[in-house]
Amino acid sequence: TAQNHSEVVVIPDPPTPPNPGVRTNCPHLTTPLLLWNDTSTWTGLATPGPGINVTLPANSNVLVSQSILGVLGYVTVPATSKLIFGENPDGIQFNTQGMNIQGQLVAGSETCLIQTPFTITLYGSRPVDAVTNPQQPIYKGIVVSGALELHGKRYFRTWSRLAKTAMPGDTVLLLQHSVNWEAGQTIVLVTTAMKDSREWDQNEV
Repeated sequence: TAQNHSEVVVIPDPPTPPNPGVRTNCPHLTTPLLLWNDTSTWTGLATPGPGINVTLPANSNVLVSQSILGVLGYVTVPATSKLIFGENPDGIQFNTQGMNIQGQLVAGSETCLIQTPFTITLYGSRPVDAVTNPQQPIYKGIVVSGALELHGKRYFRTWSRLAKTAMPGDTVLLLQHSVNWEAGQTIVLVTTAMKDSREWDQNEV
C-alpha cells in the first residue's frame, strides 16, 4: 500500500483502439490479382515447389490465399510487384529460405485488418563457417528495400493485472480488464517482486 512504501509507480492504461467499423481498402480483394497457386501466374510453368528460387513476375500483384507446401528457396519480389497475403479460415503457412522484398509485401491495410492467421517461417541451418564466411542477408532472413506492410487483428489489451491471486492448479484467471484473447495463445504471468533471481524464481509461463 501507499502507506508502506516510499514510492508509488503508476502504470498508465493504454488508449482504447478505435472501432474499425466497415473494412475498406483490402489488398487481397482488389483486382487484378494473380494467384500463387495458379500455374498461369508462372508463365505456364508448374507452381514453384520445394527448394525452388522464386521471382514474382514484373508489374504483378500475386495473392497467397492458402498454405504453400514444402520449403521454397529464396523468394524475390521485384520493385514493380506486390506479394499479398489474404485470409483463410485454416490459416496460411508460407515456408521459405529467405525473402528479398524490393517491391511490396502486404497483408491487410490500416482499414482492413487481417482476421485469420498467417505465418512466414524461415528455414536454414547455421553454416560451419558462419563467422569467417558470413552469408548474404537474405539467408534465413527478410531483406526489405521496398515496403513491408502487415496489418493484423488487434488484440486489446495486450496486458492486464490480476483481479485475484493465481494459485497453483488454477484453471481460471480473473483480470481487472476485459480482453479479446483467444484459445491457443500464450499468457505470461510475471512476479510482483521487485527483484528476481535464478535461485528464487517467480517468473512463470
